[in-house]
Formats: sequence, C-alpha cells, structure tokens
Amino acid sequence: MEPLIVDQSEGIKPQLPSFTQSGLDDFLKIIKERGHEKLVDAAILHGLSLSSLNSHKADNKEVRQLPFEGFEKLQQGGIYYGQCVDGMRDGYGLLYCTNRSGIPLMYLCQWEKGKPTKGCGLGILKDKWNKYEGHFDERYLRTGNGSWEDEIGAWYQGEFKAGMRNGNGKYRNLEGGVYEGQWKADKMSGNGKFEWPNGNIYEGQWKNSNLDGIGKLKYPNGSIYEGGFKDSCEHGQGKLTSTNGQFLVGEWENRGPIGVHNCFTKNGTLLYYYTYNIDGTLVKIVEIL
Repeated sequence: MEPLIVDQSEGIKPQLPSFTQSGLDDFLKIIKERGHEKLVDAAILHGLSLSSLNSHKADNKEVRQLPFEGFEKLQQGGIYYGQCVDGMRDGYGLLYCTNRSGIPLMYLCQWEKGKPTKGCGLGILKDKWNKYEGHFDERYLRTGNGSWEDEIGAWYQGEFKAGMRNGNGKYRNLEGGVYEGQWKADKMSGNGKFEWPNGNIYEGQWKNSNLDGIGKLKYPNGSIYEGGFKDSCEHGQGKLTSTNGQFLVGEWENRGPIGVHNCFTKNGTLLYYYTYNIDGTLVKIVEIL
C-alpha cells in the first residue's frame, strides 16, 4: 500500500511582508532629504526601531510604503510606511507629513480605515521636539486621555478634545510652575490650583488662563488673600490675612486695596479703619478705641 501523503501546506496562509530594515531606512532617508533630520532623531530617541515596529504589527496585514493624500491642515506629499488593507492605512504604521505652517510631523501609531487611532505623535517646532502619547480622532487630532511633553521640559497629562487640552489635566510650564485643574479650548478655565516656583499658591476659579472669579492666593511670606480676582489680579471684595492672624477686609482693584478697609485681630475684634486711594496708597488710619 502506498503511504498516505498529506499536503501540509494546505490551509496555511502565505506570510505577508513584515517591516524591514531597508524599508525603515528608505522611509527615514526621505525625511532627511526633505530637511527634517531633527524629526528622525526625535523618533529614534523615543524608541523607533525595526524591532519596535514588528512588535506592534498585526500578523495578517501587509506592509507597504504609500503616498499621503493630505487632510485638512496636513499637506499632501507625505509618506506612509506601515500596514495596509486594500491599499489603505490599517494596522501599525508611520506617517511623515507637514502641516500648513510647514511644521514636520510623524505619527507612530495604530491605524484603522486610513485614520490614526492610538499611539505617538511627534512634531518639531523651533528646532525642538514635542511628543504626544494617546488617542487620535478622525481629523488626526489629540483626543481623550493622553500625555504631552516637549524637549525643554514642559509637560501635560490629562484630557484632550479636538487637539486641545480640554477637561481635567495637570501641566508644568517651562519655569517650573505646576497647574492642576480644569481646561477649556487649551486654556486654564474652571477650577484649578497653580503653584509657582517662587512659592505662591493659588486655588480657585480661572478663565482663559487667568485668575478670574473667587479664589485663595497664599504668598511666600505666609499671608493669604481670599476673595475676587480679575485678569490675574486681586479685584473685588476680598480679605487679606497676615502671618500674625490680623486680617483686612474691603475692596481691591488691580492687586491693591481701594476705599475703606476694616482691620481686625485674629479673634475678630475691629482695630482700625484704613482708607486707600484708587492707586492703592494708604491715606488715612482711624484707630478704634
């Protein structure tokens, strides 16, 4: 009897192309030739390599290099190197392009039906890199929870909407100040807390990244102002408490007291009436006997 021969190749799907070093090198070479070597350096700094690409890829999708057609503020003429389905970006891949202002960008992320969904976005602004990690919407914009940082040391962790900080988040600026609270359209708006490097601490309401509304500001010397703010200045009805417990109550304008203020002991006993000019200078003191 003839031995039974089984075709073991039956049912085995051909292996689709993976990311290759030559393919990655060609992609990065195009970026360098267009004068954006800094973007390549930033991508490698943040972990771009052949092994990282193949660790993210799906097994059932081919890898190709495709031209980028452009979208809204992203110019056409960019290059995609990554996984595709039916000639469309789908799976894991890299997109290099520039926006309408000429800023070079790279998306290192998952794609679905031609749109980015989740991963990393890099950009070069004034010869410094910035990096975003998180989700993208169908317009290639940051959305949902994510993190952003730049080469100089500023960072943000929190919520995004339509590419802007929106919702709750924590931010550190270049000077070392830290804000934690609410955001709207990329501005500190709502309730939040800011700590300055000089020791000032503010907790309260914000509008368009200004102290605006009701809040409390603690100064480095230990004194505390509680009351109204406008355009980041003490403004409206307020109370200033000194380190010895005495407190001053009255109207404020552009950081200074105006009109008549009542001065109390820490136990609430009225001590003086202070009268201030509109420029904040003290013009009269009346002692309460």
